[in-house]
Amino acid sequence: SAATLAACLDALRGQDYPSLEIIVVDDGSGDDTAAIAETAGVRVIRTAAVGASAARNLALDVARGDIVAFTDGDCVADSAWARALVDGLKTSGATGVGGRQVNVFPAAQHALRNGFEAFFRAASILSDYTRGDDQPRQVQHNASCCSAYLVGPVRLVGGFTPGMWPGEDVDLDLRLAARGATFYYVPWAVVHHHRPGTFARFRRMMRR
Repeated sequence: SAATLAACLDALRGQDYPSLEIIVVDDGSGDDTAAIAETAGVRVIRTAAVGASAARNLALDVARGDIVAFTDGDCVADSAWARALVDGLKTSGATGVGGRQVNVFPAAQHALRNGFEAFFRAASILSDYTRGDDQPRQVQHNASCCSAYLVGPVRLVGGFTPGMWPGEDVDLDLRLAARGATFYYVPWAVVHHHRPGTFARFRRMMRR
């Protein structure tokens, strides 16, 4: 995530929220991800390539707060992101909340942008992977790149299932729901998600 991580961390350090603990898990990257994170002065956990689920669980194990929020190294959060997620948890009474993804594409790649947007419009009818509307409401799932949870219930179910990717966030919400958890969508918690440079790469991920 070297290309986008500095902007990601600048946005997290600039959050309008007190006592924010920032943890970066460097999941066996081959670029400057860890060095960029260390320069930013945040907590860095280095590991071999264990996968997204196990990497998030490492952060979950050491997180000191009673709420944990997740985003990805290719996402840049609005300054009110953390506060919006926390307020959403408190006012809704939900176990987990999520927000809106605004897609960001490489400059001048109009065909890529149009393909992504067409996919998301179709997928939003069938799944909760992405939302772009302004209606706060109860949902069945929130994408992990823009989400927050009460720590206790997530630890109780063992966190994310190691080795599962993608879909590890769907699996977590299903296991939480089986124990009575509920989920909520707060559209004012926004991340700008930088999408990969080819539609074929994204299509492979979504097929999986």
